Amino acid sequence: MTRKVLEVTRLEVVKILKAMLSTTLVIIFLLRVLGCDGDSGMEPQPRPEGWVFMGLADKEVRRVRLFGDYLYACAARDGLYRINVQQSGAEWEFLGLADSTLPRRIDGVLDVAVLNDNLVAAYSTPQAEETGIFRAREGEFDWQPSDSGLGYGVSTLSPSPWASETIFAGITGGAVYKSNNFGRNWKQVLVIAPTGPTIEVIRFHPIRANEIWVVGQGFDYAELYRSTDSGETWQDLRRILNVIFFHQYGDSSYFPQSLSEIAFDPANENVIYLGSDWLWKSEDGGDTWSTTLDTVGVYRTVAINPFNSKEILVSSGSALLISTNGAKTWQSIALPEPNSVISFIEVDWQKRIVYTHIFSRELSRRVLGVYKMYF
Repeated sequence: MTRKVLEVTRLEVVKILKAMLSTTLVIIFLLRVLGCDGDSGMEPQPRPEGWVFMGLADKEVRRVRLFGDYLYACAARDGLYRINVQQSGAEWEFLGLADSTLPRRIDGVLDVAVLNDNLVAAYSTPQAEETGIFRAREGEFDWQPSDSGLGYGVSTLSPSPWASETIFAGITGGAVYKSNNFGRNWKQVLVIAPTGPTIEVIRFHPIRANEIWVVGQGFDYAELYRSTDSGETWQDLRRILNVIFFHQYGDSSYFPQSLSEIAFDPANENVIYLGSDWLWKSEDGGDTWSTTLDTVGVYRTVAINPFNSKEILVSSGSALLISTNGAKTWQSIALPEPNSVISFIEVDWQKRIVYTHIFSRELSRRVLGVYKMYF
């Protein structure tokens, strides 16, 4: 009798446990379906593989810039566009400054900088009195000239990472201007020549706060200038660098005739990269140089991971390359479209996304659109 009671009791316990287990599994399944499984509230979405087309294939995009939640596309005579990259399903927003009468790919919006509610655009036209800087406020986009009439097209803008209101502008006439109130007023701080070369980039040293470097396309040799007092005075490094290259290689022809980029290791103040037809690297503050990439191209962007300076992304016209060991070795990343050319890139290192625009190899240099890629 006792044994039968125990057997019945065991059977009842087993039934109860099975019922509890079944109920628990159902509850877990429902929680997951409803996105309430306790950790993040939702299961993470898989990251897209490869390049993702973002649009603007019909616009003459010259470069893209990332400020906050927005990616801006400087589309020459087609004007300025932006898209909220944090918002799923967002579309491009036209911000103005279009002029279909301007020459293709040459004039119009060439660069942009953003600070809070203020936007500054670099603008170029064949008429000197209409070229220069334009400013607008967020939400209004009523663009007004701000010291326009600089004489030549403004080729690049560079906001200071050390002083929020300070911004520098480089012009195609071989001069650099500085503003301490984010584009309301400008003063000329460097003149290379009255009708000098194009200023390609203006870079701030990531460690030495008052140090600024300027590189550009020269006539006989590349333009390279440095300021150690926030742009008040400048040192001409062209001949010094020419002598260094001559003594190091025994042939001055190694010295590049144009420079398109300069970048600094944020963890080592002595490491400098120079982009030209080759990619050069110095590990002693510029006393000696070696080639880290000698495939012919135009090295437009050298992007260094601020959290791990061994990781570097480089765009070079026909290729996008990545190094994970401080430029010792490189791997090529396939471009979004075959027979395409890549120019400037913007990198979100926290989310590990690279943004760019590409164009065809045809003589017309037809823009194929803006793309992004997770890496």
